[in-house]
Amino acid sequence: MFDLIAFTIIRTFIAKDALRISLADRPPVTLSGPAPGPQASIHVHDRRTLWRLVMIPDLAFGEAYMDGRLTVPVDGLDSLVDTFLDPWRQYSYAYFHDPDESLDTEQVNKLARLAAKLDLKAGDNILDMGCGWGGLGMAMAACGRNTKVTGITLPRH
Repeated sequence: MFDLIAFTIIRTFIAKDALRISLADRPPVTLSGPAPGPQASIHVHDRRTLWRLVMIPDLAFGEAYMDGRLTVPVDGLDSLVDTFLDPWRQYSYAYFHDPDESLDTEQVNKLARLAAKLDLKAGDNILDMGCGWGGLGMAMAACGRNTKVTGITLPRH
């Protein structure tokens, strides 16, 4: 009963997309927002953590993740990240040249500006340490002619 109340409250925070929550001793529940989008998954290890997510979501999500009381299945990580990162999956700030442009457009402008500053030429080699999903490297390869990009990251994604 209390789990259903918690899930109902959490559902109100979902503006779009869907969140699949699995709790230790019950089947997973999918909570959908009013707008369609990708589905992210989390596993909540105990009811106390579930209720902390309801009561103080801004703080509880990060703390529960750091403490290992909330985990993101590896197969769900991509869809979770898609809900808050741009198509290049950049964590860094955009370069805002025009305040009327969208965040996605300005992220692309940032990558193009960086490529221009590097003055990439045919045959250049770029090493991107800590490349994450490789968005920067893919953008640099797209901007440079025959540019070779090597990315190194810890996660398999």
